[in-house]
Amino acid sequence: MTYLPNFYGEMLDEVNRGTPSDRALIEWDLVQEVPQRGADSVVPNVADAAYLVVLDADGNPSAAADLAGLVADASTLTIALPDDIESLRRTAPDLALAWQQAVSAAFGQALGAGWSVVGFHPERHYVLRRSESHAS
Repeated sequence: MTYLPNFYGEMLDEVNRGTPSDRALIEWDLVQEVPQRGADSVVPNVADAAYLVVLDADGNPSAAADLAGLVADASTLTIALPDDIESLRRTAPDLALAWQQAVSAAFGQALGAGWSVVGFHPERHYVLRRSESHAS
């Protein structure tokens, strides 16, 4: 996965105005066989994960204070997402922008250091692990 900050530039529609147009470019190896995931799939274990997006007492998101240290030292990382970003863009644009900035900083730091997205936790967290080529 490659994270592309503000890929399309500023969006001008009413709902997204003022929000960067970040995008994720995801590539799949279509030749390699992928295990099927169904209702009995294992939920990624995040018990010992470092959370790269944190919420303050009021529920406002930000990138973790020691983002670089967490990315350097953790074995598993998570990047949280809001429950409904589209509603936030309509009802709380400043909060939506705070989420976008926190997620962008987290993905930029983690992917730039060789981490890969390996799953998605049902509590709305991307789960990342260090890529084999970058493992210590």
